Amino acid sequence: MTILYILLSLLAGVLQSLQAAINSLLGKQVGNPIFSAFLSGLLGGAVLGIYLLFTRTVLPKGWAAASHLPWWMWTGGILGAAYLSVLVLATPKLGTGTVMALAIATQVAVSVALDHFSLFGLDAHPASWPRLAGVACFFVGAFLIQHF
Repeated sequence: MTILYILLSLLAGVLQSLQAAINSLLGKQVGNPIFSAFLSGLLGGAVLGIYLLFTRTVLPKGWAAASHLPWWMWTGGILGAAYLSVLVLATPKLGTGTVMALAIATQVAVSVALDHFSLFGLDAHPASWPRLAGVACFFVGAFLIQHF
């Protein structure tokens, strides 16, 4: 089963890179990168809503449980919109490779910190020297992609 999740994670990387490039072009065509991010988010939300309807997904805890969550748990959509907007703004200027390399390097660094400090209820995974060296490799890779 682990191989399935590895393959899905690799697919996510492909989809993310394609999304950055396509939304960048969409921003040029509609004349506003933030509007293209809005269109992308709107369509994504609609697709997920349709999926839930067609699969008749049971929501065991439903809206009632969601209404009692801490405020910060509602920020995922805001963070996603900000992320998408930054990709659409930066990609035409830096190129898809550089933007993705920098975004992924930073995602890995922040993720290692989240794991290390066991934030948001995550299991603790100490930031060992090998893990920190891995983070550094991501940033070296981003530097190489940007400069060569």
